[in-house]
Parts: sequence; structure tokens; C-alpha cells
Amino acid sequence: RPLAAGALAAAGAVAPLRQAQADFFLLVQQWGESMCDESSAHCSQQPPANHFTIHGLWANYDNGSYPSFCDKSAPFDESKVASIEEDLDEYWPSYSGADTKFWKHEWDKHGTCASPFINSELDFFQTTLDMQQETDLYGALSDAGITPSAERKYDAQHMADAIEKAVGYAPAIHCSAAKGVGSQVGEVWLCVGTDLKFMDCPPSIKSTCSGDIAYPPATSAAHA
Repeated sequence: RPLAAGALAAAGAVAPLRQAQADFFLLVQQWGESMCDESSAHCSQQPPANHFTIHGLWANYDNGSYPSFCDKSAPFDESKVASIEEDLDEYWPSYSGADTKFWKHEWDKHGTCASPFINSELDFFQTTLDMQQETDLYGALSDAGITPSAERKYDAQHMADAIEKAVGYAPAIHCSAAKGVGSQVGEVWLCVGTDLKFMDCPPSIKSTCSGDIAYPPATSAAHA
């Protein structure tokens, strides 16, 4: 994700120093079909039809900026997540290349900034998987009568309300764009406190879409 100009300036000013601890985390989940439908995307694998997948767990500051690449002495080591790799393949896939390359990026950029709240690579990935399973966004939407459709669109606020009812806290919904479709649900952001429990998001975290948006079904033909 791009760094805001202010955050870039701040990061440049303090680069040699240890970055401050996060104020909270963002659990970011994505709807695979929307990721694959983006005009610039080429999907390397078929997205799942009945669950959202993980983009990441991102350390954040209340002002909207965030730390990144906090510990270059602790690079991603695939052997440390071997015991949960099957779950990572299912729930944390990459749609643009090798899964392990995606996991490496998320750990190196964001996971190394989770300390002292999460203190190991395995714990970072396992904690994120557990949070994703706890939310079940697909189920929350389905319970509200919101299911993937090639024809129907849904009000973004109704989608947010359905997720809030299930999780207990309001999400920020981020839309992506697709040719001939317009705005569609791309990612759902949920805020997590440093106690690793869900929380209300600070004002800096907002939805990027409103009105009627698409929620496309997974289709194999589009990704052949």
C-alpha cells in the first residue's frame, strides 16, 4: 500500500531510529474475484467461492500513517510457518504470483512491526489466521441475504452493517474497479487493538465506496 506524503517525510526523518510501536492493527481481507477482475490484475489462481482471503495484518498509527520494515534482521523464513502452510495456502493466497512471495512481503513489511504485541513469525501468521476465521465475512453477508451475484448490486452501507452485526465493530469497505462493472467490494478492513481484540476504528480509517456496489461470484472462465 502506498505511503502518504506526510508519512514518507516522517519515515525519512527517523529512518535510522527504531519506529514507534503501533497504536492498533488493521486486519485486511479481500474478495478474490474482485481482485482478479481489476483491469490491471492477472490472477495466478482461482479465487475461492465461499470465503474472503487475507491480505494482511498491518500495524498502524492513529493519524493514518504506519510503520514498515521494522526489523531487517528478521527476514521471512518459510520453515517457521511450515506447520500452518496448508491453511495459509487456503486463506492467505496470492493472486499475482507465488504465495510464499506474498507472505514474505507481508511479514517483512508489516509483521516485523507487530512487536511487542506479536513476537514471532509463526505467531503473526497464526494470529492473523485465527482472526480471519473469527470474522467469517462471507457468512456474515450471507446471513443478511447478501450473496455474490453477477447481476445484482448491494448497498455498501448494508454490507458494512451486516459485518458490524456479526463482528461487533464497523468495518471500512474498500472498493476496486472492473471494466464494465464499476465499483465492487475489494477489501474489508477491521481494526484490532494492541490487545489483539477487535475495536472501533479511529477517524483516519474510512470506507472508500458508497451506494450500490458489485459483489461478483467466483468464475473459473475469467481466470483460465
